[in-house]
Amino acid sequence: MQRDDRVENAAAGTPASAVRRARGEVVDRRLRIAHRVVVAIVALSVALATPLIAPAEPPNAADAAEGTAVRTAYDPNDYPSWADVQAAKANTTAAQQQVTAITALIAKLATDVEAAQEFAAQKMDEYVAAQEAYEEAVRRADALRAQADEASATADTAERNAGQVAAQLYRSGGSDIGIEAIVAEAGDDAEELLSRLGSMEKMIERTSAVYDAAAEQRNNAASLAGQADVAEGEREQLRAAAEEAWNAAVEAQAAAEAALAASEAQKITLEAQVAFLQDAQAKTTAAYEEGERKRKEEEERKRREEEARQRAAAAAAAAAAAAAAAANGGGS
Repeated sequence: MQRDDRVENAAAGTPASAVRRARGEVVDRRLRIAHRVVVAIVALSVALATPLIAPAEPPNAADAAEGTAVRTAYDPNDYPSWADVQAAKANTTAAQQQVTAITALIAKLATDVEAAQEFAAQKMDEYVAAQEAYEEAVRRADALRAQADEASATADTAERNAGQVAAQLYRSGGSDIGIEAIVAEAGDDAEELLSRLGSMEKMIERTSAVYDAAAEQRNNAASLAGQADVAEGEREQLRAAAEEAWNAAVEAQAAAEAALAASEAQKITLEAQVAFLQDAQAKTTAAYEEGERKRKEEEERKRREEEARQRAAAAAAAAAAAAAAAANGGGS
């Protein structure tokens, strides 16, 4: 107001052009002052808003090593999405289901292997029993054949003896001539005659008995040997069948054990895959959560920047309005 009074006082003794010039200088000074006020208000608003903006993150170890401390801008493409997390979970779940399925399969295969081992052991016992029965049949057949050979030899001897007796009687001119010779040799001695005739009869009976017994033994031995041969053949068939069944059981056992071993190896592979997928899922989830944290920080930073910008704009507008009002007031 003092400056205005000076202007008014000066205007009283000066021409109109000088008054207008003085007033223009006053308006210019007021505009410059208003401009400074606006600049100061804007600077103060920015200074007040700066603490509200999220500070730049400190550089990580890699950035520090490279001597950089520039904040990396948030890019959603740098982080996995929620769909990626769900896909990782689905992969892990599917792999875990495969492990569960093969674990159940291994349990079944282990039961099959145990049953196959028991079956193979049973067939082996049957084969051993059949082998022993076959060997016993062979031994019995050999013994019976030996008996048949011995009986045949005895019968052959008896036949030869009988033949010798028959030949002797024949050389004596038949049975009647032989008897006449014995009677002639005995003479009138009746006891000698009876003795010779008894001896001859006993010799014939003994020879015939030996021959008959030997022939009977040979026939029996031959019959038994034939039966032994039949039994040996039957035992051989049973032994061969038992051996074949045992071999089949051993092959089945080997196949079951191979299937079990393959399944166990596959389980190890699947478990390794599950561990890998679980690790991948954990890393994907962690990266997703980190991305969400960065996204929220970025949104908060932008929100605060926008608030600061709006406050600064409002302050600038208010300062401009105040300056304009001051200018308008000075020109009136």
